[in-house]
Amino acid sequence: MHLSDTVMAAASRSLLTALLAVATVPVLGQVVISSVVETFQWRDPWGQDDVPPGFEVKCEAKGTFPATQHVVGDLNETYPRGLQPWAEAIPYFFGGRPYPGSWDGVDHKGTAREIMVMELTDVPETVKDWIEDQQNDKESPNRYLFAIYEKPMTEGDKIRGTAKLRESGEGAVEEKEKVMMFAAGALYDTLPLWVAKGSDCEGECQIHYLRHPDWSSTFSTC
Repeated sequence: MHLSDTVMAAASRSLLTALLAVATVPVLGQVVISSVVETFQWRDPWGQDDVPPGFEVKCEAKGTFPATQHVVGDLNETYPRGLQPWAEAIPYFFGGRPYPGSWDGVDHKGTAREIMVMELTDVPETVKDWIEDQQNDKESPNRYLFAIYEKPMTEGDKIRGTAKLRESGEGAVEEKEKVMMFAAGALYDTLPLWVAKGSDCEGECQIHYLRHPDWSSTFSTC
């Protein structure tokens, strides 16, 4: 074997050893396990039936509402593309509790956790009434699913906490200067409140109350 062959063989072994070393370096990072939130009731509420057995459809109502969907990873992006002005406030309000962030009730946690954002002026008054009731009830598990925040007034503004849903009097912040942030999976319990007002379904929501007594505050105003 020539010297050059020996050098090449040694070099090849060194390269292989280096590649193996790179391949076996442990990755130190956060392991995030996504799962459906235990309190999420809408995985498959009625099985294969579009209508629950023993009930009939008395009315239907539809509505369309503008909203944007973000992830916690967008906290570093400037507004309106991202959620940077609320980077401190969002984790404080939504963190450390069940959060059905996706439409199928999954909490992806970490930087993948989803957040819906709407202009407060686009939220129906019946929904605002419900949110206000939940915020005033310290025992309600829904208190931390919908948050009201002021918008940043100037570039670089930092929003450090939630705002009042409704204000009046001197110094009150107008609704057009506020947004509502929430978990997408939290909408299902309040869907009738979004569309019932002014439709044929107004006043017909009591049937849902009979099936779900714990939703009385949700459906009593339809």
